[in-house]
Formats: sequence, C-alpha cells, structure tokens
Amino acid sequence: MFKEILTFSKIHFENERKTYHISAKLEEVPDSKDLSNSQLLELFDDNSARQVLHVTFGIVLTIKENGNYVFRNRILNCLEQNEEAHFKNIIKHFARHLEPLVPSV
Repeated sequence: MFKEILTFSKIHFENERKTYHISAKLEEVPDSKDLSNSQLLELFDDNSARQVLHVTFGIVLTIKENGNYVFRNRILNCLEQNEEAHFKNIIKHFARHLEPLVPSV
C-alpha cells in the first residue's frame, strides 16, 4: 500500500504543494516500483520524500473512486492491526522533535 501511496503522492505533489512552503524536489524521490521494503522505510528519513508525503496526506485520505475511498480505509485498518508499533513510532517521532527543547542538566 505504501508504494501505491508514494506513487499517488508524486502524481499530486505539484498541485498539493501550492499551500505549503517547502524545499522538496520531486525528482529526488525515487519511484516506488524500484524500491524494496527496506528502501521504502528509509524514505521516512529522506527530507524530500517526507515532504511529498506530508503535503499530499489530505488528498490521500479523501480521494475516492466509484464512491469508495482509495486509501483511507486500508490505512485505518493497517493502523488498527499495528496499533502498538504505530504508537511506538509516534512516541519516537515526537521525542526526536522535543529533545532539543529539553534543557541539559
């Protein structure tokens, strides 16, 4: 599913980025079909890939075909089935952002 979302996001990036001030370069984001699962995971540490996914998350969650959500329900099901891993990743993500704000002792 992540490969589908990445491909979809790259297609819609130029239009969706209009409301954001970002530095992502679409040409730096590889095509999902060329990536292994481990390479896909590495994209979460890639600035351009993260920005492309970030600015397109709204359309990813709301796009419908024939009256049905394309990604939304599958994403929610994946999160429910992997709730513990999801929350561990959320905690890790927020800790990384909050760490610079903690005064050193």
